[in-house]
Amino acid sequence: MTYTMGTAPDAAIGDPLFEPITVGSRTLRNRIVFLPHATGLGDQGLPTDKHRAYYEARARGGAAMIVQESTPVHPTALGRPTHVQIFEERSVEPLSQIAAAVHDAGAQMLVQLSHRGLGAIPTFSGREIWSPSANVSPHTGEIAHAMSRSDIKEAVEYFRRSAANVAAAGYDGAEIHLAHGHLLHSFVSRSHNRRHDEYGGVLQNRLRFAVEVLEQVRGLGTLGMVGLRLSVSEWPLTDDGEIAQILATVEPMVDYISVTAGAQGTIGKQVADFFSPAGYLLEIVRAVKEHATKPIIAAGHLAEPSLARELISSGAADLVGIARGMIAEPAWAAKVRDGRDAEIRECVYCNLCLARVDAGTTIGCTVNPLTGREREFEIASSSGDGQRVLVVGAGPAGVEASLALAGLGCSVTLADRAPKPGGRVRTAAAVPGRGILHRIVDFGSAAIAAAGVNYLSGVDIADADQVVAEGYRGVVLATGAEQRDDAPFPSGVPVVSAESVVDRAVASAVSRALVVVDEGGAVGVGAAEVLAAAGVEVFIVAEKDAIGWSLPYANRASVVSRFVDNDRVALFVNTRVVAVGADGVVESKGLRPWIRPMSATVDLVVVAMPGVPRVTLAEQLAERGIPVVLAGDARAPRGIYEAAREGRDAASELVRRLDLTARSD
Repeated sequence: MTYTMGTAPDAAIGDPLFEPITVGSRTLRNRIVFLPHATGLGDQGLPTDKHRAYYEARARGGAAMIVQESTPVHPTALGRPTHVQIFEERSVEPLSQIAAAVHDAGAQMLVQLSHRGLGAIPTFSGREIWSPSANVSPHTGEIAHAMSRSDIKEAVEYFRRSAANVAAAGYDGAEIHLAHGHLLHSFVSRSHNRRHDEYGGVLQNRLRFAVEVLEQVRGLGTLGMVGLRLSVSEWPLTDDGEIAQILATVEPMVDYISVTAGAQGTIGKQVADFFSPAGYLLEIVRAVKEHATKPIIAAGHLAEPSLARELISSGAADLVGIARGMIAEPAWAAKVRDGRDAEIRECVYCNLCLARVDAGTTIGCTVNPLTGREREFEIASSSGDGQRVLVVGAGPAGVEASLALAGLGCSVTLADRAPKPGGRVRTAAAVPGRGILHRIVDFGSAAIAAAGVNYLSGVDIADADQVVAEGYRGVVLATGAEQRDDAPFPSGVPVVSAESVVDRAVASAVSRALVVVDEGGAVGVGAAEVLAAAGVEVFIVAEKDAIGWSLPYANRASVVSRFVDNDRVALFVNTRVVAVGADGVVESKGLRPWIRPMSATVDLVVVAMPGVPRVTLAEQLAERGIPVVLAGDARAPRGIYEAAREGRDAASELVRRLDLTARSD
């Protein structure tokens, strides 16, 4: 097999991040690895052309090695309807298309082989859950089947069979998943493995299952690389000899170790949100590196070019593993190599990518509306043919629409009544700890300038006459929504919107505030965090059984944990506020028999309620016969991801309508 670029070093001479390295029998063109992560792109148990386009984009973007997502090796391992059943021979042909595309783009292609164990979902597998002992699934509450010796033998054979299919498809290697509480990891776990046979007890016995798998996969002799993904979260970082023992046992059978953390029920360690610092896993990476003889892949918020370089130049790791950074920016490696750091769509670690897949749909990204849709836009062929178009509103929907329209060949004007682009993202970035969201604003501002978009700041397009007078052929309306500040109950104290609190538009003479959350996003909880950081005692009330229920699970758990640890914040769920008296006394009732009413006295009520779309201009334009497409909160108030995606799609729709209009003329 001939690689067009894979055996040649990258062009960045003297940059440690772009030095080639040999792993197993393959030479990687640089030190950048696209880490495995769920994509939701499978269909009926098979990989798809969406997979091919997704991984090919990252290979063309400069990654040296790509590891396909954790892929179940056995029918009992399935956890999603979109999982690829790699243990079936019918997967070989579509897998070969992925391998060929990635190789043509100059990267090496691997797949992570896994049995999910307690992470399997019987709804999709139709089978019992497998585990070393009769453990309780943290996902379903079901009691797992304690595997027999024959079950273990069967699982080992299915790992071998899956690896053979991967090799037959032309993949360069396979990575065995000994992490995140999946089956092999649970056998090593002291808490999950309570066996008394040769697969339980002392460490060497608990490792036996993993060793048998590695022996079978290595024994195929047809894979250029065999790797191991290793969680060390259950082991102390002060060396008690166990890390050294594990490495001494497994390293002879592998070509690299990919270090991670977390187990079942600790998703925040695996994919920590934006409240965790860059390099948050480096302590455990160094603990493994100290005992390792094979190349080490580091992980954990490493998409900062300077940090990635430092890891390699200091010897802390041999390769830099990035998942979310390249989910957001497929060309991360190439842009860093070429000194174009400012052009990178930087990840904000919001975890929407994971949340979408967990919800049963395909991967997406808050900062990149093309993520997961690469195949869709490969075949797009619309052209704006230089037509003058107007985008009203410079939030994420308006910015993405402008960039897409410019890319489609339109002459684009973007108008906003604010002095700078960003819209409500600027508001969200003002919440303590969420300043990373400024990355979205900064990228958008630079990108529209680079794309030649004519940006009009401080301009309020109030009526259709302005649009007609300027001769615009079509309009994307991304004017957002009006934020409500009317409490759904009588109140004798001032009432303000949560957004006004985040915007710091609330008087400072507040000592105790009631925050009523009637939306599932980040605005209400953000207002509570702003007030608490200012020394205000905060009472959060939600009728749901959770706050921020539409946030990704890992982020929601992070928010709740911060509130629990904050003595200025009291949280009440399944509770409805009935009234707030003139004396500030809150009257409430529990919505469940076991929920007691809250008791508090406040001097401010903050309401987080869904906004009302601004659509008056759209109605005027439609009456004048001007093609107009709504996007973002102007269509329906939701999150940044929905706004950005709809902005991109609105551009395609507007160009289609303009083309139809031109034909009818």
